[in-house]
Amino acid sequence: HSIMEAFGGKVIKKIHETEYKLAQIEKGLEKIRGAKILLAEDNEINREIAIELLECVGLEVVVAVNGEEAIQQATNSNFDCILMDLQMPKIDGLAATRALREIENLSDLPIIAMTANAMLGDREKCIEAGMNDHVSKPVDTIDLYSALLKWVSLPDNANRPIIRQENTNEARENIEIELPHVMAGLNIQEGLKRTNKKKNLYLKLLRKFENGYVQANEKILEAWNKGNMEELEQLAHSIKGAAGNIGAKSLADAAQAIEDAAINQSGKEKDLLINHFDQQLKEVMKSLKELNISEDEITLDIDFSVINIPEELFANLNESIKLGMYDDLQDDIDELADIDSNCQQLAEHLKNLATERKTEDILNILNTVGLSKQK
Repeated sequence: HSIMEAFGGKVIKKIHETEYKLAQIEKGLEKIRGAKILLAEDNEINREIAIELLECVGLEVVVAVNGEEAIQQATNSNFDCILMDLQMPKIDGLAATRALREIENLSDLPIIAMTANAMLGDREKCIEAGMNDHVSKPVDTIDLYSALLKWVSLPDNANRPIIRQENTNEARENIEIELPHVMAGLNIQEGLKRTNKKKNLYLKLLRKFENGYVQANEKILEAWNKGNMEELEQLAHSIKGAAGNIGAKSLADAAQAIEDAAINQSGKEKDLLINHFDQQLKEVMKSLKELNISEDEITLDIDFSVINIPEELFANLNESIKLGMYDDLQDDIDELADIDSNCQQLAEHLKNLATERKTEDILNILNTVGLSKQK
């Protein structure tokens, strides 16, 4: 009994120490508030988490979804730092960094690698390519903030826009849904830690994971049967990162084993690895089904006054939904998503509501957007 008490005391002490350390670091981040960060990351779930962690401490974030885009963005605009994923399509993070280091005015720009392969060899490859530092994924808040504090510096007179910033304690807006601490295959406390204790964001990511990876096993099996080891590696890598971020460690480990097999071009334990992965995936999906996250429970964090929908598209959206023309509505929503990042977030929400045929909710949202346009 006393051993358990001592152990519990240690755990609580560790939690307090971590929170204290985070509070100290967040104070330090004040001096780089408004810094402009280029986030190069191809995985949507990893991207959402990184954006949240950066924006909530007052940093401005611009996104690139592959190495090619990262090079274009960095050459066309001024950034204070780049967070660079290593494994991306088209051009990977190492090649993108080498290309950027060839450009005269970018030779000193801080580039921090973000990699799920926190191996010593990776760290050396990052430094050789010209990167300054390295943080492991799933991203640990303290590690990320510490690296930014180390490498980002703003001139004292930097006239930066005031970016969304929250007192992180007050900002842990928690919606009504009660979450258990742990479910089969899912450490919910770990997942919430990754999302800066934002229950809303965590639920959104769980829903995305459920929709995005439901056929992951079939895709992995198909790539392996075709002998397409490059595709197999990419699939397993993507699942590993996303699973790690939602707190599904056993699934992330199972994906890691498949990724290693793809890298080593080894088909030795194929059936064993696939079966183990399938088992872990089913367990996580079953827990997500039990949570039964509906769109109603995910509150929408959008400032409608910044949504600017062209009149014709606005009319089409209204007409499609009133007439129940869901195929036309999908096209309109896709068009909406292409306008800008605010519209993209709204489009994603509307798409989920359309899937659930929630006509009334969609009309209410369009009505709110319409009213804010008239102000």
